Amino acid sequence: MSIHDAHDLAIMFSRPLTAVFVTPIIRINQRTQLFFFMEIVLSNHIQPEMYQPDDDISLVTIFRHNLWANLELVSVCRKLTDGQIQESVEGTYGPIYETVKHLAGAEQGYLNLITLRRQGTSLGWEERPSLTTLAGYIRNSGEGLISAAAITEGADIINITYTNGEIYPIPASLLFTQAINHAGEHRTQIMTILTQIGIEPPDLSAWTYVENYISPTT
Repeated sequence: MSIHDAHDLAIMFSRPLTAVFVTPIIRINQRTQLFFFMEIVLSNHIQPEMYQPDDDISLVTIFRHNLWANLELVSVCRKLTDGQIQESVEGTYGPIYETVKHLAGAEQGYLNLITLRRQGTSLGWEERPSLTTLAGYIRNSGEGLISAAAITEGADIINITYTNGEIYPIPASLLFTQAINHAGEHRTQIMTILTQIGIEPPDLSAWTYVENYISPTT
């Protein structure tokens, strides 16, 4: 697995706990050491959902929109028939259901990487939960990413050491960027499938988010 593929990192970290080993958090000059082996020990790193900042900084706003957009799209998908959620078109990740599940697992993986601990119950690879259950996973991870965005410095480095001894410094800002780009890419794919099967996809633009969640000034 290439270290340059942050998506693969997130997926690996969202696997069952027997897949990786995480050392307790160590901060030296704002650098975080994270070591991968073959077993798991959870760190005592504080959970991000404990933080509720007053200031809605720009990165937090981006992740608020991301969570809203994910849930809005899954809400539409929940109204589809069993046959429709298995629809796919060429050039996309795959069927609607598989794409939603992939998105849910990846967001959980990104949050785990950024916060250095598993957040909640992992979404198993062999599980096939309902879209309602997947929406719950997406909400939990999305809220965690919002809180993590408020307390994590973009310049913080997560040093990932593979079992061959090679160390790769990953800026937290890169993981946040990947999380946003990854979600947007797969939302677009799902909306493409919806269009192809004759269903109008929701408007998930930032402008729609503004109209629904930000009060105008007089």
